[in-house]
Amino acid sequence: MIKRIIVDSIQSTVYHIPSELKTDPLLVFIPGNPGFIQYYTHYLNLLHQQSNKRFEILGISHRGFNDDSKDSNVYTLDEQIYHKISVIEHYLNDGRELYIIGHSVGSFIMQRILTYTSKTSSSSSSLTNNVKFIGFITPTIVDIHKSSKGSLLYTVNKWLTDFNIYVSKLTFVTEYIPNIILNPTIKYVMNHSNILDSFEITKKFVKSPYLVKQTLGLASEEMFKIQDTWDYNHEFMQKFSKVQKWWFFTSPDNWISDLTQQDIKDKLIDKFDQNLLNRDHDIRHSFSINHSDKFADITINRLLS
Repeated sequence: MIKRIIVDSIQSTVYHIPSELKTDPLLVFIPGNPGFIQYYTHYLNLLHQQSNKRFEILGISHRGFNDDSKDSNVYTLDEQIYHKISVIEHYLNDGRELYIIGHSVGSFIMQRILTYTSKTSSSSSSLTNNVKFIGFITPTIVDIHKSSKGSLLYTVNKWLTDFNIYVSKLTFVTEYIPNIILNPTIKYVMNHSNILDSFEITKKFVKSPYLVKQTLGLASEEMFKIQDTWDYNHEFMQKFSKVQKWWFFTSPDNWISDLTQQDIKDKLIDKFDQNLLNRDHDIRHSFSINHSDKFADITINRLLS
């Protein structure tokens, strides 16, 4: 169900589970960073099954995150946003309900997919008009540089602007590591996840200078662009005040400080209507690695509530 498509002359990797009827709701999932949809295939398949196949499922890898990529460009957040708009429009027909969920920086991208298209008078307006559900999973939508890992990455990139390039050059080392060592090392880092798609894409990732450069290059932009976005977030909440929104947080979260989580709750979730909030201290920020089953149950309860 993972396949490569070409939309607007751009090659993209998607995880697509078709529905029987073209009128079934389209559930779109926007990943975090690294932006490989392969990390979420088990989770998305569970959503399809546990919803009694009510949704057509569309998960979209970020631009530049094809597993065999030799693309030396680093695509910006804006380029990722417009890429997602094109792919979603490829699948979304007029009048069809849209459910959209973003994970981590995918939530930042998701918001702008909706607000960018709402400013146009083209067919993309149906994307905004038909949205029925907006899901924020551990959303890095403000002050990411104040988190524990974000503050470190922010400082590194502030003083070493080509950090992503330097690190990408180190991937040659993996070519000299035999699989008998590399494979268990990857499994250990992934907390012994048994999801094959996740393991295979991680192995390709650590061996690819192009994918490492893209991942860290995008992360660098996140550190400087996702800071004081409160004005934007208030406008977003006002514009979509009648749309059901679901928020999920965990603590500790290395990419969203406890203070930022509380600020989001106080300034956005509690201040506006149509918001549901879940907290779970056992599920990690990178939920798809080890907690897909449990998190799929939580997601379905919110999608169908």
